[in-house]
Amino acid sequence: MAQLDRARQSSPSSMNLTLGLLVIVVALIPRLYEAFHSFSPTLYGDSVHYDASAMILLQRHYFSFWGYGPDAYVTPGYPLFLALCYRVAGVFSSSHHFAIHFTVVIQAVLSAITVGLMYWTARRFLRPVWAIVGVLLWALYPPTIWSITQILTETLFMILLWLFILLFFIAMEQKNVVWWAVCGFVLGLAGLVRPTVFPLVLAALIYGLVQLRNLNSLRPVINWFGANLVGFLIAVVPWWVRNLRLFHHLVLSDTEVGNPLLFGSDPNFLKDVHLGAGLSETAQKQLAIHRIEQGFLHHFWYYLHWYTIGKISYLFGTPWFPPLSAHAPGLMHVWLNTHLIWVVLGAIGLLIGLANRNMRFIGVLALFLLVIQLPFIPINRYAFPIMSMLFLGVGYSLQLGFARGGRRRNGRYPT
Repeated sequence: MAQLDRARQSSPSSMNLTLGLLVIVVALIPRLYEAFHSFSPTLYGDSVHYDASAMILLQRHYFSFWGYGPDAYVTPGYPLFLALCYRVAGVFSSSHHFAIHFTVVIQAVLSAITVGLMYWTARRFLRPVWAIVGVLLWALYPPTIWSITQILTETLFMILLWLFILLFFIAMEQKNVVWWAVCGFVLGLAGLVRPTVFPLVLAALIYGLVQLRNLNSLRPVINWFGANLVGFLIAVVPWWVRNLRLFHHLVLSDTEVGNPLLFGSDPNFLKDVHLGAGLSETAQKQLAIHRIEQGFLHHFWYYLHWYTIGKISYLFGTPWFPPLSAHAPGLMHVWLNTHLIWVVLGAIGLLIGLANRNMRFIGVLALFLLVIQLPFIPINRYAFPIMSMLFLGVGYSLQLGFARGGRRRNGRYPT
């Protein structure tokens, strides 16, 4: 079992690089097809405001999610990305329709590169064939292809998240402060897209303390964490300074916490549009905390179920994908109906993988992202980043299963 769990370390070999690039090309084909053949992306919900934020940045030169003046309702990462895409698209056409389609094509490329980053990460704990199986299952998973057409944070966040994960592995292997600093910087960029990952700045410190027994001094731990923190601060401090100057108090991430926290406090998930109507963000947050406190005080088991199993079923019960019509291709129905199979196999793989030193980081990270999400409104879109980790868990489950089956057939286990 120890040999089974010992992952082959990824090396800078030409074969490993070539396979990663090949995976990117394979992933890029359906994404570019989707980008060029899909209907014009429909802006709705948050995508309307992200699009408007980008236009405000370009035309009025300040950041605002609602358009009434400078605000910090969301972090600026994705609107800045959109503004950059729109500015480049403007060189070729003044059409806003063209700018959105140009952004979708860029997102297709970023999504394909993310698959490559996942492969190079997976090689730390999966054999080549199972690393390829895991990432290609993800690459061809319909929501990952469809997601590139959405003017939402998922695509940009995913490439930054997986770049951070890969850099974290490299930093652990190289034990060099430069790698730790770059890793921290990428984490800061990811946090400016989705601030839920900000606490991961402590991951370098935790890793260093765990390795302390193998070190003769605390100095390396301090150096690693210090470099990681400096890189992180380089990315996020401009956002903090901007908020301090505008609002005269420090806003570390955003002010959007109140609304999703409030709607997440409804155990029946009724999506009552009048819940918190007319209340400020601060008032919504206070009401949410009050509802949670009263709920656990008077209906403890009911609320405990809601904030664990209840929300997990909403997050992972269905794929993040638009409803299929009766005329949709049968293969698409089959693919989407396998969603729970990947969730279960992936969860099993991540749990078993906790015994593997490198796989453990992926499992703990998936659990962290899940726990961070549980207090808020449970929407399957928010489980999308975790699903990518579950597909690597699928690869790990299949690797273990086929290895055990092969040993049994060779007579090493009784039939």
